[in-house]
Amino acid sequence: MALHYPLVFSRAEREPVRRQVLQVIHRIAEQVAVPVLQMLSVGARTQRLREVTGRPASTIAAFLLAAEQGSFNPESEPLVIIDESPCWTHR
Repeated sequence: MALHYPLVFSRAEREPVRRQVLQVIHRIAEQVAVPVLQMLSVGARTQRLREVTGRPASTIAAFLLAAEQGSFNPESEPLVIIDESPCWTHR
């Protein structure tokens, strides 16, 4: 599956910086009415990403499976955020 949407890769290592960057990206996307898909490579961190941004998050594998099964609307033209930061601090 080829991806033809804008991508953002987040690699900030400090959680406060990462949180601020992601929140700004989401705010701007909302202002211009662009849907956002955020995902990570590791499933254990998706819950923390959801908590920090207040928005849905999935693993890359789960997104690809959903797209393969037709659960993803390619017409929505989303901004795709892939967070590959070294780690999320667990509370």
